[in-house]
Amino acid sequence: MLRSQITNLRIRHTTFCTIVLPRIGALLDRMIDIAGPLKGLGGVNGPIHDGQEGDGAVPGELLDAQDDLEAQVTSMGEHVQWCQQLEAQCTR
Repeated sequence: MLRSQITNLRIRHTTFCTIVLPRIGALLDRMIDIAGPLKGLGGVNGPIHDGQEGDGAVPGELLDAQDDLEAQVTSMGEHVQWCQQLEAQCTR
């Protein structure tokens, strides 16, 4: 039973990495590309006035979200490998 659950987890992780993550990354990249021409119009908190930091072209939250997502997927993959190693030790 443990083996089938770990296999299911590995398959779900692989599917997420090969299908979902590239789609999310492409969507975030597209949003960032679209934001480029909007430079100087404002940020996530409204219009940017003279003297304010940032240009509002690409909200840092989008870049941070993309980096965090990739880091979480990597961490999840490490957890799946750990589960596989644990299962292998239990069957010995």
